[in-house]
Amino acid sequence: MGNHAQHIRESYPSRAVTRRGRNYIEFDTGGGQKTFVTTIDPLHLRASETEIDTAWVADTGAWQWKIASTDYQAHARSVFNVGNLYEWRKGEHWIIVDPQSINWINQDNSRQQIAIKRAVTGVPTDETLYFPNAYGAGKHFSYTAHPKRLIKHITIDSLADLPAPESWLTGTIWFEAEFTISTSTGLDLYLDGVKWAKTNGVRVRSANAIDFRDAAGTPLWYADPPIAIDANGDVCQAEYEVRRQGGPRSLFITVRVPREWLLTAAYPVKIDPTFTDGYGGDTATAKDCAIRYSLPIYPDHANNYGTYSRLILLSTEWRVLLQFDLSSIDPTSTCDSATLYTYFDNNGGSGAFSVSLYAIASGNAGWVEGTKSNQLAGAGEPCWSAKEADGSGGVTTAWAGSAGLSTSGTDYEATAIGTITGDKSDIEGTEYADELTASRVEDWFGETNTNYGMLMIPADNNSALFSSDYATTGYRPKLVVTYTEGGGSDPEGSLIGGKLIRGGLLTHGVLVRG
Repeated sequence: MGNHAQHIRESYPSRAVTRRGRNYIEFDTGGGQKTFVTTIDPLHLRASETEIDTAWVADTGAWQWKIASTDYQAHARSVFNVGNLYEWRKGEHWIIVDPQSINWINQDNSRQQIAIKRAVTGVPTDETLYFPNAYGAGKHFSYTAHPKRLIKHITIDSLADLPAPESWLTGTIWFEAEFTISTSTGLDLYLDGVKWAKTNGVRVRSANAIDFRDAAGTPLWYADPPIAIDANGDVCQAEYEVRRQGGPRSLFITVRVPREWLLTAAYPVKIDPTFTDGYGGDTATAKDCAIRYSLPIYPDHANNYGTYSRLILLSTEWRVLLQFDLSSIDPTSTCDSATLYTYFDNNGGSGAFSVSLYAIASGNAGWVEGTKSNQLAGAGEPCWSAKEADGSGGVTTAWAGSAGLSTSGTDYEATAIGTITGDKSDIEGTEYADELTASRVEDWFGETNTNYGMLMIPADNNSALFSSDYATTGYRPKLVVTYTEGGGSDPEGSLIGGKLIRGGLLTHGVLVRG
């Protein structure tokens, strides 16, 4: 289902909706009590109560498919090789992208064509528009919509689906996926913070995001840092090349993946040049990301996983940070219960696992999500080594206690507020509903609060959960808070000193039950 708000509403069929916000829906539970369901992915359009719906629906005119109920608009044609396949639009600005051939290419820009695009009709399935065998057998193309981004994947089923390079193509060889682009007037591309001059015949390369900015310099959207992902979740850093070849509108973007990595990858492999909304999904108030430690010969200690589709908790060398926004709940209200819902990503194995949840301490307030998917953290983004990295593998601002938020009482509060338990043999998408300490969650109510997010610390066992960036709507994390409004009453309890007392009496500050 492409409409996460609808999915949540259908979970409470008999309850009236009392309020909506960017990331929440609130229901009337009765007796002065409310159920507040909040997510990290946005549920409603900005400054609106209109629900976001990322399902592809039929369009008219030049386009056959569209996504219109998001902060961006997407349009697509139904046949892969008809030209101008896809448009991303935001207000008056737009970019049209058209996939071209896939190739082998070497350091001299000598090119051997692997395949051209085929006359394949797209198959819509809710938020995904899929072109099977778009480049021939075993080489597919798809668009999957998310409230924050449009995920574009070239999927290769097997190494056997890629012919070996000819003997004349020597040296360092990359897989290349080529796209032509055209843009609205006044829209510019920035690579590594520098405006692309569009000089004819000059090739510019970058492994970082490409910014699409308006005349005022405001980023409207990004082409995310390009990556390739194999069946085991291993990520390879890819590279963009942009060039103008001929007239002023003959613009090209290519994505390059080292052939050396493809030779040892686990298939299927997905090559991922995704577009992200320029606002970044409101990551200042609702966010999740993973960080990882490893030996210095590997880059993981300086990598960010802010847009990764999974919250990886494979061992104690991983941490996950997440934060839900409860600032719109009246701070005089009483939290009756708080339940964190997460969803299992089955990556094999068996045996129980557990993950402890802690409130992040105030010294680490203000961390951001980051924009990477297992890539070097950009300036100001978190990684294992730093709360704010410097963008080149170093540290601008360290975590309050130690790397990886590893110091109890300084990086995170010493007492756990919840535990996630499951088994590695659970099926994909298994829901875990885990109670959090209600009194601590209550401290997160109101605009002035002590909500700096939660930290997940796994035991030394293998597990993974889906993140807010996962394509399947119902597998993204959510927090369900039941609270009694400040100054209200409840037939099952009494408000004493601003706190709801159920099933007992408050005597000299001590709750006596029974």
